[in-house]
Amino acid sequence: MGLERTMTPEQITAFVAVIQLGTLVAVIVYFIRDIMSITAGLSAGNCSGCAASATASPRKAARLDG
Repeated sequence: MGLERTMTPEQITAFVAVIQLGTLVAVIVYFIRDIMSITAGLSAGNCSGCAASATASPRKAARLDG
C-alpha cells in the first residue's frame, strides 16, 4: 500500500491497530447471538442451583453445531 512512504512508523502502527480493532468488533457483532448462547449455556451448566439451569438446556445452548 506504500504506507512507509507517506506515514511515520507510529502512524502505521496506529493504522494497523485500528484495522485490527475494527475486525474484532465486526466479528463480535456478527457472532453476538452465538457468543451469548454459549456463555449462557456455560453458566447454566456450571451453576448447580441457578434458576437459569431449570429453564434452559445447558448442553443444547453450549453446542457449537447450531
